[in-house]
Amino acid sequence: MAANYVPDLQIVLIKLPDTPLKVITAKSVDVQESRVIVVDQNDRRAAYQTPYLKKVIPTFSDAAKSLPDDKVTELKTLIQLTIQQFPESRQLLQPELAKFSAVIEERKAALAALAAGQQKVGDDFVSVPFDEKQSYKYSELKARIDEGEEIKSKYPQLAGKVDAYLAPWQQRVSYLKEGRRIFEGEWHTPKEIQDTLNTRKNSKIQGFFEHYAGIPFSAVVLPQMSMLLCLVFIGATLLVTAYMLMYVANSHGGNLTISGLIMLILGLIVMALYAYYGFKIFSGPSKLQDYAGPLTLKEEQLTSVETVKRMVFLSAEGNSSWRENSDLEVTLTPSEINAALQKIVRLQRPAQGEILDLYREAMRLSIKPEYIELQDQDDCLGKTLLFRYQIQYKCEGDVFSFYDCKVYLGGAQLPTQLGNLLWRNLYDQIVDSLQKSGIARIYRIQKVGDGKISLMLQVPGH
Repeated sequence: MAANYVPDLQIVLIKLPDTPLKVITAKSVDVQESRVIVVDQNDRRAAYQTPYLKKVIPTFSDAAKSLPDDKVTELKTLIQLTIQQFPESRQLLQPELAKFSAVIEERKAALAALAAGQQKVGDDFVSVPFDEKQSYKYSELKARIDEGEEIKSKYPQLAGKVDAYLAPWQQRVSYLKEGRRIFEGEWHTPKEIQDTLNTRKNSKIQGFFEHYAGIPFSAVVLPQMSMLLCLVFIGATLLVTAYMLMYVANSHGGNLTISGLIMLILGLIVMALYAYYGFKIFSGPSKLQDYAGPLTLKEEQLTSVETVKRMVFLSAEGNSSWRENSDLEVTLTPSEINAALQKIVRLQRPAQGEILDLYREAMRLSIKPEYIELQDQDDCLGKTLLFRYQIQYKCEGDVFSFYDCKVYLGGAQLPTQLGNLLWRNLYDQIVDSLQKSGIARIYRIQKVGDGKISLMLQVPGH
């Protein structure tokens, strides 16, 4: 009998020798060691030997409705087996079997109804699909997730279904907390997006410079015609001076007149000037290495080369979407500029050069408190010469300008007219090179000072 179940009546099966099976509806059954005392529903007592007792079957009562499912099934099975074993008991046991079966069926129906209700709750909840393209607010996502958690707590059987449905909603919440946003159809963190864009930009810049020959800069300091004019002037001056001295020595029988004295003094002055300039030119430094020391490129200077490359790329690309905040203002030191001059600038010699052309071999820049000095190592007929341009400048507000330039050859300062000629020629070459590179179109000099040059990106409308 099922534990803790006390029925109102019991069905007792007694089988005496040579008699039919007795099926008794009893109020109570007292099973002792040697006998069984049965009180039927009419309160009649009967005693039987214990071996004659075959079965005691509890009947259905209201208490059976509160039994667990397994206990009800156990009692139902007990009745079924008894009927199979003792067909004579069918008449009394069949109604009891039907009652227990009815309880089981009612419970099945109730469970089915409950399952259907739960299924409807789950179906209704998941009927709102998650739209990957929808820009949900955090509050909308949180409300949906909270509703799902409430359903799970109320209907644990739906946990798997609800969890599967909530997965994309929870993932979107996670993305929003991480600050992710959609980029090319997928969710990425700002760092991932920036890394991707930087990789593409760097790849495009590298591809651009794979076919970029460098910033062109004329290697011709003075063409052959200018050199010939200089040589003719020097030769003519020396020839006239020599003639004057010979004239003084041979005229008037060697007697020195006033005119002869003037000519002698002028000739000596000219010779002294040429001697002075010759000494200063050839006694001064003739190579950049002797004047400014060897150029060693450090890692940060090589980084500046990439900065200049980026400036060239931006000017060539012409697309403002490539610009970053770091491009708005670029500050370069002389050593960084010198690194760029060595790595990026390409000195161009004419295809049909002349033998007396004065060619540029290398350039360097230094910034002094009073001026910018551009050192220019040149070559003519295998002779190395070092020109130094000391450029005076001024910054007034946003306007930067040059106002004077002193030019040195070796250790000698060249005459103003000759220096201005060389400086104007160099200035035109610098402007032409910057225009060809495109840098001058988008950048302007903002400030020179503290040993640095600051360039400002020219943004349209500003």
